[in-house]
Amino acid sequence: GRRRRSLSVARSPWEYSLPSSSRSSSRATSRSSSARQSPTTQHNVRADWFRVSRRSADKVDLALLSDGSISSAASSRRGSEDTACSVGTESSIQELRDIFELKDELHGVEERYMQKLKEMKEATDGAQEKYKKAMVSNAQLDNEKAALSYQVEVLREALEDVAEQSAEARRELKSLSNHHQHQHHQHHQHHHQHHPPPPAGCANSAVLQEIPSLQRKEDALAREVFDLRETVNWKEKKITALERQKEYYECIRAERDELRAEVALLREKTKKLSLGVAVNGDEFDAARDSGMLDHVAPTAAEAAVLVSLSKHSADVRLKRLTEENDALLDELRRTSQQLEEERRCRARVEVAFARPSPSELEDDFYLRDLQRETNKHLSEYKYKLAKSEQEKATLEKNILRLQGQISRHKAAADGAEKEEDELKADRRRLQRELHMALEKLDEMETTNNHLMMRL
Repeated sequence: GRRRRSLSVARSPWEYSLPSSSRSSSRATSRSSSARQSPTTQHNVRADWFRVSRRSADKVDLALLSDGSISSAASSRRGSEDTACSVGTESSIQELRDIFELKDELHGVEERYMQKLKEMKEATDGAQEKYKKAMVSNAQLDNEKAALSYQVEVLREALEDVAEQSAEARRELKSLSNHHQHQHHQHHQHHHQHHPPPPAGCANSAVLQEIPSLQRKEDALAREVFDLRETVNWKEKKITALERQKEYYECIRAERDELRAEVALLREKTKKLSLGVAVNGDEFDAARDSGMLDHVAPTAAEAAVLVSLSKHSADVRLKRLTEENDALLDELRRTSQQLEEERRCRARVEVAFARPSPSELEDDFYLRDLQRETNKHLSEYKYKLAKSEQEKATLEKNILRLQGQISRHKAAADGAEKEEDELKADRRRLQRELHMALEKLDEMETTNNHLMMRL
């Protein structure tokens, strides 16, 4: 009776309250849940079950041994009660075995549940972090998209401005080309007006016969003027070269004067040194003993060498320089005289060309007047034509520059559109990943709720 009480004390009230049907149902649910698990979890459950069964078997063996020892000890005292006690102990041992198995199974289920719960928490934390990162990256992409859209709008406005400027430049170019054509047409009209066909008559025929001779004279005078201009230019270049040579020889003269002054100073020094050596012999010996001769002797030697060199080389150089200078001065005088003569001839030719004889004035007055007027109009039209061509060149340069700017802006706009497409693709990919992460999170939450309900 005492053993039965001890065994009954080992049980918990919850174990007494559990019926056999509930035990069997709990075992069935645990088995079904273990069957639904993955192969690795089933293997772990089997290993846990074998460990639990081994431990329960050890415990049962210990209980049996203890019961056997107790029964053997009590067999001498109680004879008739042994059979009843053995039957009670066997039933109690079976119940204890079932209780231990249930406890071990409950511990295993709790451990697996806690492990699954921990894994689900880690997965939910990772999904939340990914979701936060995706939201941050989405916000950054939105900001970048807004900035790029603003840049695209700015570039579009600049492109529109450039297109307007190019259209305006084209209109100006068209108007200038029309003006140039109009001026060209007017020039042709003036040319036809001022150069009518020659009338019939002796005077006109004589004038027409004299025109080629006048043109030949004019060509000859123009050639002479051109030759005189070339000679004058050559003489001016020669004069500039002679002036440069004169400056060079002036520098050489200055050097010659400096050398003469140095030679005079050296001669004076040598004279002083020679007088000092001849008169003051004792001082020379004292200076030699004291070491001052080392400073005096080199100066004396240098003075002697310079004097000997200056006597020969300086005189020769001075003679050469004077001769060259005289020759150059003579050549400069001759060239200046030639230049003055050529200038006088040129002035006479220009006066003759500008002021013809009275007979020529009487003969060619009308032709010269017409030629003067036509030359005046031609010069004006040439000036206008050159100006219009210059403006046309500047406009063409502006058009090319604007076209280059347009191409650069187009390239920048294409690059911005490509970047925008790439950003949109990245955004869609991130949205898909976010949607998948949210779906996984929902699935994990449902599984967690299901497990909580099962527990």
